[in-house]
Amino acid sequence: EKEWEVQEYKPSYSLHDMIIPGGKPAKLTMIPEPYANDLRITEILDRLKLREPTPVILLIGGFGEDKTKALAGLVRAAQHTDAIIIDSGVRSGVEKFCTRKGVKLMGIAPHQEISFPKIKP
Repeated sequence: EKEWEVQEYKPSYSLHDMIIPGGKPAKLTMIPEPYANDLRITEILDRLKLREPTPVILLIGGFGEDKTKALAGLVRAAQHTDAIIIDSGVRSGVEKFCTRKGVKLMGIAPHQEISFPKIKP
């Protein structure tokens, strides 16, 4: 007879609370191995309280020199449809519009592109 070895489940991600500039609360999800076989995206979405089907606006690429009107319009559309905006999370310019209008923003970026504030003891 073969004995089955029971392995304890350890999440392949970590979830952290943080404060972004402007004093707004945010969640940071770190996924060191995004291609891991045991990565449970639904578990991450549950922890982020993203359980219901939600419209999503993907912000990919640039808008050129004067992107203010385009970003403001995009955020208004997200506000009216209760959509989440997903962007690179690297200074796209949409952050301030989302903060003003209360629109959910999810930034997805490689770890090396994120700069964390220095904490003074």
